[in-house]
Amino acid sequence: MKKEVAKKEKIVKKNWLNKQTVSFFLFGLGVIMIGFLLFEESASFLTDKFSDNSVIVGEGEGQKKITSKQVAKGLAAVRKFYESQDLASRGMRVDFSTQEGEFRLKMKEREVLNKLVENAMIEILAEQHKIKITEKDLIDEFEKRAMEVGSKEILTREIKSLYGWSKEEFQQDILRSQLQLQALLKSYTSELKEKDSFKKITEVRENLKQDPANFDNLAKQFSEGESAERGGRLGWFKKEQMIAEVAEKAFNMNKDELSEVIISPLGYHIIRIDDVRFTDSVSEDKNEKKQEAAEIKKNELEGGNLANEREMEVEVSQIFIKEDSFAQWLVDQKKNISVKVLAKDYFWNVENLAIEFSDSAMQKREEEICIKSEGDPSV
Repeated sequence: MKKEVAKKEKIVKKNWLNKQTVSFFLFGLGVIMIGFLLFEESASFLTDKFSDNSVIVGEGEGQKKITSKQVAKGLAAVRKFYESQDLASRGMRVDFSTQEGEFRLKMKEREVLNKLVENAMIEILAEQHKIKITEKDLIDEFEKRAMEVGSKEILTREIKSLYGWSKEEFQQDILRSQLQLQALLKSYTSELKEKDSFKKITEVRENLKQDPANFDNLAKQFSEGESAERGGRLGWFKKEQMIAEVAEKAFNMNKDELSEVIISPLGYHIIRIDDVRFTDSVSEDKNEKKQEAAEIKKNELEGGNLANEREMEVEVSQIFIKEDSFAQWLVDQKKNISVKVLAKDYFWNVENLAIEFSDSAMQKREEEICIKSEGDPSV
């Protein structure tokens, strides 16, 4: 119930900007969603029909051209990943040599095209907003990802063995686009301060300075969402259940403390911490429970800080005024960018912001495969 309320109140973490963990298995499964793809291998049986510029994104001097070579390299890397021995050891090896396997690879080709188009759009928007990603930015981000998997050596080895990428290719063709997207989010968030809704919630915060006890009434009057009628009360949250901007503030506040206006990609928040508690991790194993209890008792006797060894939760109330989300803003911006598909097998669906099969029979076949193959890693 709490999760449902949180989702409605725009405080639960959204999926549009997930933090990517580059452990080699999870990162590998996200290959289409993360970025592209430089691996030298022929995939001409699918890309023969493409012209040198298979897709043109944007217009004028700022247009980006997606070539058949880029598509072939991307598709070859996808194929290499799914046919890797590592996947075979997990019982997930995909056979693309069969008739259905070849069509699945054709589906992957369409996904590769869509990701290349998305990256081109992000680059165009970054240029429009004067965003520049430096070599230092790329190196710093690589080192950050390397820390997540253990070391730079581990990350370099895994991206090479799974996809054939060098460290430099990974930085230029994957991390650059992600950093551009993060910078666009930051730019969008800063622009929210110019909105009338920001002025409105700023006035609410000024009223709270004069009378903090009036929080419930102000929430009922100004807040948007179902919690307004409850005086803004949302309930208990763990840190990972909140969007990052709110969590960063909430878990550094004391009981009964009021935040300043928090700007998130969803809008504006003023939060109050109604209570704080620390919960023990739940273990299904009775012996583990006994051991945990003994360790807690020992910690207490030694004067240890239990708060550092138990999970923190906060009870939160908020006044929330929504604004168009970054995700919606991004969709609107993308719809203003022209896309010309020169490959005859595909067309650009501007409403879905996606390259789709031109042939209705192929569309239907793709849909049928997706339905019957739920959970299949090759789909």
